[in-house]
Amino acid sequence: MVTVRHLRRALSGGFTLLELLVVLALAGLLMSVVPSLLAAAMPGTELRVQSRELAASLRDSHNKAIATGRRLDVTINFEPPQYIVEQDKPHILPEGITIAATMDLELQPNHSAGHSGRIPEDRFRIRFYPDGSSSGAIITLRRESLAYTLKVGWLLGRVSMAAGIADDAS
Repeated sequence: MVTVRHLRRALSGGFTLLELLVVLALAGLLMSVVPSLLAAAMPGTELRVQSRELAASLRDSHNKAIATGRRLDVTINFEPPQYIVEQDKPHILPEGITIAATMDLELQPNHSAGHSGRIPEDRFRIRFYPDGSSSGAIITLRRESLAYTLKVGWLLGRVSMAAGIADDAS
């Protein structure tokens, strides 16, 4: 026999406090575990983001040099790994990411216009000129076996990026 009390209880359809606490505890556990699992599943994501940010900063510097009609420098420090656009605040790369830079000797004519004055060994300077040219560079960001190479063309100041596998020898 169905009583009014049983009918009300069946129609209320709510959750008990204990059920809600169990669900919240499980959700909290999942929220604490999932970010570390995602980071482990995609190790190159942070490196790719940092490489794209550096490429964007270089392109922006190129455009600013043209727009303002004055030379603009981007300095790369190897220790700690960071880059500085003109006198702005340094952009420090996350732990585990290394940066290397050299002049693009294959494309650049035989001059050192981008490196006038003495630059310390732990730094590298890329210079963008108002006419759109640059001192040229090859920049490599690495983390473990992954690497991204950015090329700054000397003639047009064009910035390109390519992904690859890092050499163990270098």
